[in-house]
Amino acid sequence: MESSLLTGISILSGVLILQLIFSPLSQYLNFKLDMAPVFSLKGVLFLVGLFLSISILAGVYPALLLSKIKPLKTISHTNSRSGVLFRRVLVVFQFFVSISLVLSTFIIQKQFSFMKQADLGFQKEELLVLPINARITEQVDSYVSELFRKNLIREASRAGDSPVLVKAQYSMSKNADSENQIAVTGYSGDADLIPTLGLSLLNGNDFSDRDPFMSQVEENGEFPVLINKSGAEALGWEPGEAINKKISFDGLNAYIKGVIEDFHFNSLHKEIGPLVIFLEPNYSSKLLLRITGSNVSLTLQELKSSWNQLIPDRPFSFEFVDQQYQLMYDSEQRLGRIFTLFSTVSIVLSALGLLGLISFLAHQKTKEISIRRVLGAEFAEILKFLAYDFLVLLGFSSLGAVLFGIWFSSSWLKGFAYKTSIPPLIFALAILTVFLVSLSVVSLRIWRIFHQKPIETLNK
Repeated sequence: MESSLLTGISILSGVLILQLIFSPLSQYLNFKLDMAPVFSLKGVLFLVGLFLSISILAGVYPALLLSKIKPLKTISHTNSRSGVLFRRVLVVFQFFVSISLVLSTFIIQKQFSFMKQADLGFQKEELLVLPINARITEQVDSYVSELFRKNLIREASRAGDSPVLVKAQYSMSKNADSENQIAVTGYSGDADLIPTLGLSLLNGNDFSDRDPFMSQVEENGEFPVLINKSGAEALGWEPGEAINKKISFDGLNAYIKGVIEDFHFNSLHKEIGPLVIFLEPNYSSKLLLRITGSNVSLTLQELKSSWNQLIPDRPFSFEFVDQQYQLMYDSEQRLGRIFTLFSTVSIVLSALGLLGLISFLAHQKTKEISIRRVLGAEFAEILKFLAYDFLVLLGFSSLGAVLFGIWFSSSWLKGFAYKTSIPPLIFALAILTVFLVSLSVVSLRIWRIFHQKPIETLNK
């Protein structure tokens, strides 16, 4: 009955607290949550099942334990060790979960920090992406000219995609008859694409305004392309050897005018593959603008004003490339927040479990502590006396958590082609975090015990 009452109050309190924190929790996780399942038939049945199972389990163990105690042992105050052992097992498990969650949080955050600071091979800062289409080509040209006249932008280019996520897939080979077709990503743009993105040209030359577009080439004609270093290597050439070499691109004749340094045109989950850049500005879906000035807000207002004057039939819409890049890893960021939340809750629960164990041990050894105090023991000695078991439990938990952390880091980071390294300091920091929180709880409890008057406990 006692366990049922406590379980019922806990479940009702949990539902009430969830309702209170529901809105800030949704904002923190950046994810739309729904409370409806909690109050649905399945949700209610789940809570009822939870109530019954916890009530029975929480009541059965102490009932079995108490039923095995012999009256003679109870009267002679002989304590059973089975209860202490079970408590220790629970505390070890709680610490294992806490350290594992903290460690997982550190690993996720370190990888996310690595991705945020990764060198993508192009300049993503101060770069805007605006949606366009072929029907407003002349208006876009006038718009770009106006922005240059007002000194609002440094570079501008039309492109098929945002540089952080180039999706178009093609094939290429050394010649049209070759059976060795290489899957390649194609990136269309105009002659200003390379300087706008800030890409590094390794060998050869960049596009010029005199170069023909891919769609303008007549049958058996050739058009220039730029390939990345990985593309040259996929064809079996060094970057310097690939210049002016003829290739078949999507079944058409092309020649390599230049080779650029590799850059990340996709998520860091994937390795950098072969990339071909070709001229096709008339079918571009993105306008790339590299803005000037330190007052970004004012610059954006000017961009919008000019857009509304020159392209009034289309709404002004834009995204920053660096923000697009951040959104690509929204799931990793949300996962990090979830682990942070769970690890915090887990540490609190572990501290409560440890507090219960220390209180239990202190209650058993109250007279022994009082005698030690009468003989001149200081607080540090009493803390060492009672915290020894805690340190042993933490050691067992830490060993299991480190093994879990090694497995988690290798398994989770396997999904990234480019990943951070996990130094041993991460493991030590996770253990130290849980240790310091737990030691603080233990110290406060023992401090209260230490300041009890010995005469009050020895007379009991």
